[in-house]
Amino acid sequence: MIKILLSFLLSLSARDLIKQFNEGKYETFLKNFYSERKFLQDKTLYPYTAVAYLNIWKTDSALKYYQLIPNANKKDKILEGFAYKLAGELKREGKLKDALTLYYDSYQMGSFSEEVLQEISMMLNISPSTLNDSVLYYLFDTAEVVLVFPFSGDFADLGEEFVNAFKMEYRGPFRKVNEENLTNDIRPNCILIGPLKKSTATSIDSSYILPTIWFLPYSTYIPFSEGFIYSPYKCILEEASYLVNYLVDSLRVQNIALIIDTSWIEGFFAKNFKTMLAQRGKFLRYEIKIDDPFNFLPYFESVDSEKIDIAVIPGLSGNAYPIYSAFRTLFPSKKVIGTSAWLSKILQLPKHMLNLDVVSVQVSESYLIKSADQLESFRKKFFQTYEYLPSEIGDLAFEIGYLLEQIMDKNLAGVLLNMNSLKSYYSPKGYCYNFMDKLFIIRIREGNILQIGGFEYEEGEQGEQGE
Repeated sequence: MIKILLSFLLSLSARDLIKQFNEGKYETFLKNFYSERKFLQDKTLYPYTAVAYLNIWKTDSALKYYQLIPNANKKDKILEGFAYKLAGELKREGKLKDALTLYYDSYQMGSFSEEVLQEISMMLNISPSTLNDSVLYYLFDTAEVVLVFPFSGDFADLGEEFVNAFKMEYRGPFRKVNEENLTNDIRPNCILIGPLKKSTATSIDSSYILPTIWFLPYSTYIPFSEGFIYSPYKCILEEASYLVNYLVDSLRVQNIALIIDTSWIEGFFAKNFKTMLAQRGKFLRYEIKIDDPFNFLPYFESVDSEKIDIAVIPGLSGNAYPIYSAFRTLFPSKKVIGTSAWLSKILQLPKHMLNLDVVSVQVSESYLIKSADQLESFRKKFFQTYEYLPSEIGDLAFEIGYLLEQIMDKNLAGVLLNMNSLKSYYSPKGYCYNFMDKLFIIRIREGNILQIGGFEYEEGEQGEQGE
């Protein structure tokens, strides 16, 4: 009986532990916290435990106990400034997703609001002026994947192929929205993929709200809205702008020949390339448009080889290699430069023939081989499942599904963080989605990537929209 009474008199209370904490005896506090089950189950001690761990620089444990604190108790005076301080430590340790969540907690609690907005802005590559309460709410709300495509009417079969191909790569949940009957239930916490039609894209663009992440793998429409909008055609404009500045400022060439076919995509490149060139006070020496690359001699009859310093052959169409081969046959010593689309052709063409420079994000030959194998594997699996080979619609759905598997997270803040870490995505079909990567001049010699060189310049104006 005496032993029991003595044990009771000597036992510590929560008040004793808090006293040790207030005296700065953090390790003693933690030792006693773990000494009895009653303390481990006492949630009123969790704020002190989290702060104690942070004060001895054990950030993982600090985060663990902070996450156990009920939201209603996170405004406890003892936690004042805690989320902001722990976020900074986690950011320094490279634990960016946890740091982002804590910065948002700090903002919600009204602590260091201006500093928090600057931190989130830098981490997600967002202008601080756009970060208001609404944008922040949707950035940290649960993310949703929304597919906008025709799921009824004349193009319903394309919608079906799109979904079938997409879900073979993307394993998460998604919601379908029929672009034939577009409703207004797309919230800004979504990753939007599609649509097929330019008219639908125009409608979505007119009501676009940050921080929606929008991928347009099919529509040739390039949105006017500023935001997280990614399109292969937008990347073509970026490459054209870089190419113009490279030719004018670095190579300082005077005599430029642009050689294209009659496809829409090469016409789109040509129109914008010429506009950008004119904005720099330069004009083409020759523009040669070829509709029959296998009967090329008539197109070059009036061309003086002495008046060509470099030929721009974009490489965007299926006729790219015959056009390139024709030019090389007639002008073997002339330099050729094009877009990143050429990289996807390296594995398809006779290596000894391919000698040119391209503008691209950084891509290795091993990556090209791997991505080509992934596309081929997908096509075989699709054929085995649906008994027909996927069209271009199916191939692009596979590419977007594969990309989403790499970047998907619980909220858009996490998705954007993953995208910034990835920097860019060069797809097996040769389409580029540039998130925050630099462009380079990549030299291809005998079909091999030999050298990657940077070229710095101030971003030029983009050209006109495509039809």
